[in-house]
Amino acid sequence: MYSPIPIKRSSKFGNNYWEAYSPKVQRNVRLFSDLEYDYWILIETNPKIQAFCERPLEIKQIYNGKVVKAMFDMWIKWENGEEQFVEVQYSVSNRSVKLASIIQQLWCKHHQKDFLIKTEKDIRENHILLSNMKTILPYISNRPHPVETDLYNIKRYLSKVKRCTIAELDHYLALDRIRIREAIFWLLYHGQIQANVDTTPIGSSLEVWTNV
Repeated sequence: MYSPIPIKRSSKFGNNYWEAYSPKVQRNVRLFSDLEYDYWILIETNPKIQAFCERPLEIKQIYNGKVVKAMFDMWIKWENGEEQFVEVQYSVSNRSVKLASIIQQLWCKHHQKDFLIKTEKDIRENHILLSNMKTILPYISNRPHPVETDLYNIKRYLSKVKRCTIAELDHYLALDRIRIREAIFWLLYHGQIQANVDTTPIGSSLEVWTNV
């Protein structure tokens, strides 16, 4: 539905530049702050989010008798069809950033769109989750699909025991540990299994289980 509005790397927007490949939308994404990058990590690795687009739309809105421009940082579409426009900003922001948020909120209210503001308090609240997702993503980007029999063997084992640690999978499955992790990460990324990634760093003690 949207394409990223191009911005030159030398632009005044943002305080840092990131470029990374997104398996979800199958293209490179370009982000202009560390906070935007961290937010993208959470968007990219959330299996309930179907699609997204950074810098999807620039809007104009009359405010206090003047025409003011603002650009959304992200548009996301959930698997249930719901859409949201998002502004990513630090909780302590300057006047221009706050004004942009007001403009975006007014525009979304007028056009009956859902609008969210995400700050570092939201995005970086769970350091374990964010760190785990940063660990998982390179595996997904570098190996689009693991060995099919590995996926089958892990899902079959989980269907029997319901819940176990990665250490148990290492012990009971006759598979290389790297292949087990590649398969686990792929299944998590695609929402086919669950894990306590919000409370436990990725490692042998991480627990995984089926969605049923």
